[in-house]
Amino acid sequence: GYFDCIILADILEHLREPGLTLKKLKGYLSQDGVIVASIPNVRYFEVLNMLAEGFWTYTEAGILDRTHLRFFTRREIEKMFTEAGLEITGINYNLDPRYKEIPPESTTLSFGRVTINGLKQDELMEFFVFQYILRAKKVPHHNDRGTASDLKDELDRLEEYLRAHPADPDALYRYADVCYRLGRSDRAVESLERLLLFVPDHEGANRLIERIRESTGVS
Repeated sequence: GYFDCIILADILEHLREPGLTLKKLKGYLSQDGVIVASIPNVRYFEVLNMLAEGFWTYTEAGILDRTHLRFFTRREIEKMFTEAGLEITGINYNLDPRYKEIPPESTTLSFGRVTINGLKQDELMEFFVFQYILRAKKVPHHNDRGTASDLKDELDRLEEYLRAHPADPDALYRYADVCYRLGRSDRAVESLERLLLFVPDHEGANRLIERIRESTGVS
């Protein structure tokens, strides 16, 4: 991949298949790249109170924004990222200030006609979260070089990207590397030569093209 950071600011809840989107975007991340996402929390107590009263009323903005297609709790967010092959490395939240009024030893939450018992403190806090903000990275393959299927999928994504950005040095280098690992040395050399037209002193490209020529005789 070739992006160090992909930001999904209140995006995933607007998509029909957010999990599939995450899987696709993962392929565009660089080795140490991260996805930063903000996602509203449908477990927020005012939403549950509304539901308990028999309402699910959409609004112009907020958790029940009328353009939202998907709704998430923290557990569902974690599940979605895990299934997409992403590891959450940090999570923060926008918290309703009324949470500060809850005694630290409390295990019960009451609002409207709803009472929930047996809550741990971190679980109780989730009912006051408006929005989660998280950071995630790719889960490394057991084989860092990736399977042939993984590499072919990445090659397709790179080709699509390069059609729109034919002079992107990072994408050209990654494309050459993937081609070489798939045994397509001629295409790797072609990509590296194009890269070196834009960045003649690209150290990685010069090393890789020399290695390919030494090992295959491709010129």
